[in-house]
Amino acid sequence: MIDGNGYPQNVLVIGGGSEIAAAIVQLLAAGGMQRLALAGPREETMATVQERIGPAVATRLFKLDLSEPAQVEPVIGEAAAWLGTLDCTIVASAILGDQPTDELSPERVAASLTINTVGPAAALTSVAGRVESQGFGQIIVLSSVAGEVVRRRNYLYGAGKAGLDGFALGLAERLRPRASLLVVRPGFVRSRMTAHLDPAPLATTPEQVAKDTLSALAAGRIVVWSPGLLRWVMVAFRHLPRAIARKIPF
Repeated sequence: MIDGNGYPQNVLVIGGGSEIAAAIVQLLAAGGMQRLALAGPREETMATVQERIGPAVATRLFKLDLSEPAQVEPVIGEAAAWLGTLDCTIVASAILGDQPTDELSPERVAASLTINTVGPAAALTSVAGRVESQGFGQIIVLSSVAGEVVRRRNYLYGAGKAGLDGFALGLAERLRPRASLLVVRPGFVRSRMTAHLDPAPLATTPEQVAKDTLSALAAGRIVVWSPGLLRWVMVAFRHLPRAIARKIPF
């Protein structure tokens, strides 16, 4: 259940090795989270999150590879049964990939879009049905500002996030008012996934994204940018002519 202060007791993370998701659940653990289900393809990264949360929260790991959408329903069903209720679900699965290499391969393009869009959308659908049945719940979807304006340098990742972002916003309308869904649009996040890249302007951290996420969740928002200034940057950027926008180095 969700306690009187708005904190969920039972939490599912899809993409259980995500550093942003780990920072979010660490804050939820401080608020009294009791059970945590981590679902993802790599046990070693999920085990790191489990260690970070500590023994005060009962945690189980579930093998889930979103490149195989047929796994989604049985694995989420098993995790939901163990949790008892899906108070809060965080969808954090993503792959950055290597744009110059991936864009030349139909197989890699398909794999990227499956992990970044198709798999998460399938997982959200599975979660949504359960949330509707129980009559309450919070869902957090980690999107990206890369999906707001898809750019040449990372159009494969951006297109994947754009698809997930749009799907999540539509699902939010389906679920209201029984349950809440929050789309989180971080900018460049200094993390394991981006360690090989030069930080972009307004770079942030998983911990700051987590704080912005929980603040937006408490306020009942549907979309949040992290850092908040990105909202206005993207408003301006979306209205630039393509010939000018493509010259901006971020």
